[in-house]
Amino acid sequence: MHWKNIAGPRLEIIDWEGWGIGLQHQDLAFLIAFSSLDQILESRIRRVFLGSVVARSLTIAELFVTAELLCMSENYGDHPDLVPALTALGMRARDEWLA
Repeated sequence: MHWKNIAGPRLEIIDWEGWGIGLQHQDLAFLIAFSSLDQILESRIRRVFLGSVVARSLTIAELFVTAELLCMSENYGDHPDLVPALTALGMRARDEWLA
């Protein structure tokens, strides 16, 4: 999920590329990843959802999402501006997983 999947004026979330059942918190991890260029926004999203997610499963989802998006960037040139932030996000998730 990313900002292009959010519609209004009433909040609606639409996602066609990855329909089906994914990892728990995978959509949240995508939202965090696509927001990672804005640290204030990323922190706010984490604060809003932190009470409703299991940190360990969010970490797994973040590892998956960063790997997927970095591969898409490398293979297809998608979101080149996100690469440094995604790399940092993936490293933080890796460190949390290993801690």
